[in-house]
Amino acid sequence: MTALTLRTPTLMGRTAFEQIFDQVFGDQRNMIKQSTSGYPITDIYKDENENQVVEMALAGFTKEDIKIEVKENKISISHQAEAWNGQDRPPRRIAKRSFERSFVDYYNNFDLSSATATFENGLLKIIIPPIAEKKSMVIQIQ
Repeated sequence: MTALTLRTPTLMGRTAFEQIFDQVFGDQRNMIKQSTSGYPITDIYKDENENQVVEMALAGFTKEDIKIEVKENKISISHQAEAWNGQDRPPRRIAKRSFERSFVDYYNNFDLSSATATFENGLLKIIIPPIAEKKSMVIQIQ
């Protein structure tokens, strides 16, 4: 008599399907964290005058919603979202989430206290000029 045995292909104790599923879809919590850790979307570049430019996509915000703070060699851009006041759901579909992004000038190449900011059509643009190069001088001996 022949006995039939049902076998499920496994790799290292897990079914092949579970491994493929995990490879395709991954850990959902990590995926969500990775997709929101870059919020808001930010571009950083140098313009033609060697200014450091920070641009942030902040659609739906107003300039009053955004706080820009300079402390020592760090510039921080943030927004603190308002509470829903006990409502069952948020008052709008497009949520303005809380965020804080900080950028550090490790080499002190930029004059953060002279930075200027504009906010137009949902785009925050911060221009940070470089520190003027200090010229050497000769000290006369008396």
